[in-house]
Amino acid sequence: MSSLPLAALGGGTEITVCVENLGDSPELWIGGQRVLITRIVRAGGVGPGVPPCDQVVAHTPPNYAGAAGIQIVASNGQSDQHLGAFTYVDLLEISFINPAVVRVSQAGAGDEVEVVGYGFNPGLRLRAWQSGREETAVEVEPGDDDLRLYSAEKMTWIVPDFGGSYRGFVDVEITDARGRAFSLPNALFYGRLQVDRVITPMAVGLTGPLTPITSHQASSRHRGGPEPRVDLRDGTSHRPPVGGLGFIKYDPEALENAAPMRASGTTTRP
Repeated sequence: MSSLPLAALGGGTEITVCVENLGDSPELWIGGQRVLITRIVRAGGVGPGVPPCDQVVAHTPPNYAGAAGIQIVASNGQSDQHLGAFTYVDLLEISFINPAVVRVSQAGAGDEVEVVGYGFNPGLRLRAWQSGREETAVEVEPGDDDLRLYSAEKMTWIVPDFGGSYRGFVDVEITDARGRAFSLPNALFYGRLQVDRVITPMAVGLTGPLTPITSHQASSRHRGGPEPRVDLRDGTSHRPPVGGLGFIKYDPEALENAAPMRASGTTTRP
């Protein structure tokens, strides 16, 4: 038994069911509803071996989104059914992608996101490109390693690697075999913060790591720091914290020798 994989929610989609040993006066049920058989084409009725089986042609009734089964009942009471023979699809639309922010570089194992919407089906194609640059488009479809269809409302997608470290928005478009299309501009943003390298302060020639100092200590030692202030509550004096920017000297090929540069940088007085 065979049929088209998709049908509209409002019904009216023509389907053809191929049946062996059909018999006379059969009944056809779609999604639990009995439907009118439009015509029957017997095996070999068009020519030798064409069609290869008895064909029952009918139109689908209205139904809810999701899979629907087909059952055919012969006049002698014998029946056969095909569960999930085709899928009723809703409007083709992407509601949102979660998460909407992914890493700048997708080299290696890419980030996996959920695509949530309506009308997803096996005949769908998904295209994504750098916003404003459609020539960079990457296309996938359900069954590929990067796109998995779970239901008419959900897919999981491993976002593409555009090469290098692209930072910016990505537009996404979906189309299907029925000619429907939906575009979602700026659907994703490539720009999530990530750690590429960690620098551990270490002085060359010393046996242990340098002792970290605060910007207040650096300011006091090398620039004199702000003037002490007197606490009117108890008469004690103290120096307020000072914000600052320090510098690190390092060689990308020898990060183990990286160390902060003393007596350098800037401070911001309150």
